[in-house]
Amino acid sequence: PSGNAQYELTWVDRNGRPEMLFESPQPLIAPRLSPDGTQVAVTIVDGSNIDVWLFDLRRRTMTRRLTTHPGEDFGAVWHPQGKALALASEVSENQENPGPELAWIADIAAGGPPEVLLRTPGDGNWDFPASWSRDGQRLAFVANRGEAHGDILFFPMSAGRGPLVFLESPADEYAPMLSPDGRWLAYVSDDTGRDQIYVQIVSGPGARTQISSQGGTEPIWSRDGRELFYREGNRFMATRVDGSGRTFVAEDAKLLFEGPFDPWEAFGARAANYDISPDGTHFVVARRKSMVTARVIDVVLNWARTTRRPLESH
Repeated sequence: PSGNAQYELTWVDRNGRPEMLFESPQPLIAPRLSPDGTQVAVTIVDGSNIDVWLFDLRRRTMTRRLTTHPGEDFGAVWHPQGKALALASEVSENQENPGPELAWIADIAAGGPPEVLLRTPGDGNWDFPASWSRDGQRLAFVANRGEAHGDILFFPMSAGRGPLVFLESPADEYAPMLSPDGRWLAYVSDDTGRDQIYVQIVSGPGARTQISSQGGTEPIWSRDGRELFYREGNRFMATRVDGSGRTFVAEDAKLLFEGPFDPWEAFGARAANYDISPDGTHFVVARRKSMVTARVIDVVLNWARTTRRPLESH
C-alpha cells in the first residue's frame, strides 16, 4: 500500500459493504477473478505504461506483472481453465498496426510476451476481448474498424478459422459476455438512443431480450448462470434469469447497492469494472478513493444587528 494511494481494489458484499483489498497511486481497471477465485487480473495505468498484473486475493498483495513490453496491455479475460489470459495488446505495434490487437498469454506460469491472435492492419482497427466460452474454444470480442462504434464478433481458437460476426450495425455494441453454459450472450447496445442491456441466443436466429429498463452497462453473469448483474449509473442491479429453455426469461431487476465505484467507459471492450466471486456473495470492484475535504464554517453572532449598522449610518 502507498501513502499517496488514490485508487483501490475493494471487496464488496451484496449489501454494498466495502472492504479495501489493495491501494494504489495509479488507476486500477477491469478486475477479473480467476476461475478458482484466488487471483485477480487487473490493469494498472502508470502514466503511458499500461500493463496487466496479478493480485493474490488470499495474501492480499500484487504478486506479478504479466506484461512488460513498451506497448499497452489491458482488459485481461481469464481462460475457463485458469491457465491463460486473453487481452488487448500493442505487443506488435507498428505503422501498419497502430493500436491494440486481440492477443493472449497462453501459459501464465511460463510467462513471456502476449501472442497476437488477430491482426487487422489499419488505423483505428482495434480488437478488445470480453469473455470466453465455457470450453475455451470461442472468444467474444469488440471490434472497431476505423469507426467510433463497436461491433461484436467471436474469435474461434481453432487454427485457420477467421472471426465470426455476431452483431454488426451502425449502433454501438459492446461488453459481450457469454453465459456460463455458452448458450446466451449479454451485451450493451445503444440502437434505441440509450445504452441498454440485452441477452440473445448465440447459435441460430432469435429475438433479443431486454434486461435493463432505465439504461444499463457492464453486464456480468453469476458463475451458475442464474443471475445477471449490471450497472445503472452508480446503482448495481441484479436480475434472476433462466436460460434453460428456448426462450430467455428474466425477472425484473432489483437494486443491490449504490456506490461511487468507477465505471470502465474510456476504451476497450467496456466490459465490467468489477467481477463476481464464484459463490456469488461478493464483488471485487475498482474505485477511486473518496477525498474528504475539511470545511471551515464561520459562525456570525448577532447577524441581523451586524448587517443593519451600515444602513443605519446613512
